[in-house]
Amino acid sequence: VIRPAPEMTIPVSVVFVCTGNMCRSPFAEHVFRDLGPKSVDACSAGIAAVPGGAATPMSISAARRFGVYLSRHRARPLEEQILRRASGIYVFEHRHRTNIERQFPDLRSKIHLVGTFVGAPDGEIPDPLGPSEDRVVRCYEIIERACRALSERLQQP
Repeated sequence: VIRPAPEMTIPVSVVFVCTGNMCRSPFAEHVFRDLGPKSVDACSAGIAAVPGGAATPMSISAARRFGVYLSRHRARPLEEQILRRASGIYVFEHRHRTNIERQFPDLRSKIHLVGTFVGAPDGEIPDPLGPSEDRVVRCYEIIERACRALSERLQQP
């Protein structure tokens, strides 16, 4: 029987999931990487992402205000292996949770609404896309607070 060496640990990873992986989830991924414990890997994906799609221009511009650079981000569709590898799956809307639960009911306990970490109404952080960059900035402020709270929770013994 091969046993891991005592210093080996099970890797912890989180995946942030939104619809297109062009605004909310990539921002959360980058913010969490900056704020979160270095022992926790982060990635993002979208339920309906078009592979290789760029972040929206408003997302790129709004993210810059937070020191996050999304210009090189490319959308990634959600894949089963990403979900199964993750220690936690963080979604932005109930419909994201429902979509994942329908396909993978055994992962239900790993799925959490990002907005619950900051008391967002119904736990959701809705898609901010629209005519105003200020909407994206307000959304990103909430996501940044939620990532900070999630980071603190993951660092608790």
